Amino acid sequence: MTRLLAALPALAILLALPRAAEAAPSTADSLFEQGKEAMGRGDLAVACTRFEESLRLEHAVGTMLNLGACEEKSGRLVAAIDHFTAAGAALAKDDFRVGYVRERLDALSARVAHVTLAGNRPVRASLDGRPVLRPSWGSPIPVDPGPHVVLVTDEASNAVLSRVELRLGEGERRAVDLTPPGPPAPAKPAGGEVSSTRRTLAYVTGGTGLAAIAVGAVTGIMTIDAATTVKEQCPSSVCRDQQGMDAAATGRTTSIVSPVAFGLGAALTGLGAYLFVTSAPGGGRTGVAPSVAPTHAGLSLVTSF
Repeated sequence: MTRLLAALPALAILLALPRAAEAAPSTADSLFEQGKEAMGRGDLAVACTRFEESLRLEHAVGTMLNLGACEEKSGRLVAAIDHFTAAGAALAKDDFRVGYVRERLDALSARVAHVTLAGNRPVRASLDGRPVLRPSWGSPIPVDPGPHVVLVTDEASNAVLSRVELRLGEGERRAVDLTPPGPPAPAKPAGGEVSSTRRTLAYVTGGTGLAAIAVGAVTGIMTIDAATTVKEQCPSSVCRDQQGMDAAATGRTTSIVSPVAFGLGAALTGLGAYLFVTSAPGGGRTGVAPSVAPTHAGLSLVTSF
């Protein structure tokens, strides 16, 4: 009898334990209530965190609905769609909350933005740091309104090929070409400007050459005239008067100037012709080649079309 009386307090404690466990709220329930209180006072960051942790501990439809509502108010539209969709799938068809879920999904679908990645190059792509596999290219990817970054990297070296920064509004859709930009094309000179400059130089050079040839011709004639006068006025190499002496002096000068002017004129005229031919678009390839014959030697202008 004494032993029975001594065991009664311990038995009472054991009988009371299940009731105490049932009365105490679970951690998930406690976090859920904390989330509701935080959302009621507008502290969405704390509220969403509490709902997320409660859902991790206990997969309850009510927690999913409240988490979706918290994420929607926080601008995390894609996450809200995921949780409302999961909650709707878990509800019975006759549950009164089905209509609320459909209403929220319709509203969110109109607000969420979309990014479509397109390309056919062997590259890797990521959206906001998350890889986007090739099978997903070409399909709209739902994203929250706001800033986003698309990064394109080389498959072999993982080197960054391009970085695209986007800012999307609610309901906006944007396509991003994943083809990396090629090396910049070398700058090409303006063909018309170069041709015009070369042609002007051809005219100037050729004109100067013709002028030099004219000088050579004039001085050549002067040399012949001077030689005729000297022959008449200076027999036996002795000039009889001043006219003969002047003619001799003029002849000595012009006999030097004439061949020099002819040579310079010929060279400048040839250069002018070369510049003129090469200034024409598609005028072919032009060059200078040596020309040798039994009676002369010089340079020839050669053009191929």
